[in-house]
Amino acid sequence: MVSSHVAIGQDVQVCDMSLPCIDLDVEPSFPGGEEARIRYLSDNLIYPPADLKAGISGTVYLRFLVGRDGTVHGVHVVSGVSPGLDSAAVHVAELMPAWSPGLIDDWPVTTMLGMPIVFATE
Repeated sequence: MVSSHVAIGQDVQVCDMSLPCIDLDVEPSFPGGEEARIRYLSDNLIYPPADLKAGISGTVYLRFLVGRDGTVHGVHVVSGVSPGLDSAAVHVAELMPAWSPGLIDDWPVTTMLGMPIVFATE
């Protein structure tokens, strides 16, 4: 049986020089929590057939923004594996439902997050 695996772990706030890094009072969260995020990715991530046939596997590291309204945008690959796996990871992330946004002083703020997606064959 072949399946894709999604790395289980905490999303992390990512800081870079283009956005200020400020501690949040409330971190962004996927609707239903971490288990629901893992289930969403496991249910919706499609392993590209050409990569599967070629035995290509590895971890695609994504970075994206969760907007003040919770929408996910600006998804891009920070560290990729192959064009096919990178594209599949970006696609599934772009289709994620709206998150609960990060909060500072009860005000929603746009937050940058990182997310690893592991593609592995069994």
